[in-house]
This record gives sequence, C-alpha cells and structure tokens, in this order.
Amino acid sequence: MANEIELLIKGSQTATQEIDKASASLNKFERRFVAASAGVAAAGVAVVATLSKISDATAKWGDQMAKTATRLNLAVGDVDALRFAADRSGASFESLVMGLRSLSRRSAEAARGNKTYSDTFQRLGIEIKKADGSMRPVKDLLLDIADASSRAEDNSALLADLMNIMGDAFLPLVPLLKEGSDGIKILTDEALHPLES
Repeated sequence: MANEIELLIKGSQTATQEIDKASASLNKFERRFVAASAGVAAAGVAVVATLSKISDATAKWGDQMAKTATRLNLAVGDVDALRFAADRSGASFESLVMGLRSLSRRSAEAARGNKTYSDTFQRLGIEIKKADGSMRPVKDLLLDIADASSRAEDNSALLADLMNIMGDAFLPLVPLLKEGSDGIKILTDEALHPLES
C-alpha cells in the first residue's frame, strides 16, 4: 500500500508540475496575445487617423474646387479637368486660376467698352460675346486663346496680348496654350475619362 501511496504522490507531483508548465505557457501566450492585440489596435488607430486625414484633405480639396468653380462660373469638373491639363503642361493650379480670373475680368471690361482689352481680343480674333449678346464662358475664351497662341507667328506680339488679358499668370500657361484647343481638349478628356485614355 505504501508503494501505491508513493506512486499516487509522485503522480500528483508530476501532474502539478505539468499543470504549472501549462499555466506558464498559457501566461506566456496570454502576454503575447495581449501585446499582439495592442499592436493590432495601434495599427487600427493609425489607419483610422490616416483615413481621417485623407478624408479631411479630400473635403478641403473639394471645397477649394467648388469655390474656384463658382468664382469662375465654371462646373467643378471643368475646373478639375483644366487643372489636370495645366499640371500636365507644367503649370500650377494657382497660375491657371489667376489667369482665368484675369481673363474673366478683362473680357467683362472689354464688353463694357474698355478699348485696350477689346482691341486685344480683336487682334487675337476672339469674340467675347455670344450671338445673343451674353458673355461667352471663360473656358471657351481660354480655348480660343489657345488656338490663337498655337497659330501665332509673332511671339512677342502674342506674349504682349496674353499679358494684357491674362496678367502675369499667363507665363506658366504658355506651354498649355501652345497646345491649342485640341491639345487642351485631349488633356481635359483624359482627366474626365481616365479609363478611356
């Protein structure tokens, strides 16, 4: 019987040792699991923060595009497409906007009788009004200016005329304008229909 008790005690000790080992392994696993969970949670927070920043930047960009479109009396899609075309030709969005603003103001002044501006549009062969007497959209005027720029023989006279109706902002836009309206339309179509290009 003493032998059986000894075996029972020894078995109990072995079982206790095995339970302690399993418990230590479980504790080790639990610590690793907690650490991994914390890492996953931190990564999740980082992803959410990044997505939040992207969302904020997108909203700001959309707001800027909408405000610019309103000021220029253009559709947001047209402003974005022209931004894309300007960017592709090496001009900044700011130069494009400044040039379009100047063009819009000076075409309105020409329509009100400002001889300097009306003579400039006339030299370039650009009609600023529609047949019904209303102003043509600034985008159409830009395309006409691009055609006049692409066929100009006297670059110094062209540059003086562009400076007159678009201000200093025209300089970075010269490569875009030299594309002519067809070149600009190709670029704006690429922006509006990127999967078809």
